[in-house]
Amino acid sequence: MGAAELSTVRALRRALHARDGHGALEALLDKVRRTPDNATFLRQVQPTVPGA
Repeated sequence: MGAAELSTVRALRRALHARDGHGALEALLDKVRRTPDNATFLRQVQPTVPGA
């Protein structure tokens, strides 16, 4: 995992922790299901995650 991906993952974890547990998990799972792989998922969420 590269530095940019690691930064995005860390920012995503912080953002999810700050949200409602169940709602955040459902939103995450929905987004993951709509992407073909992890790299695509991270590229798509990076612009929407503060601090990524």
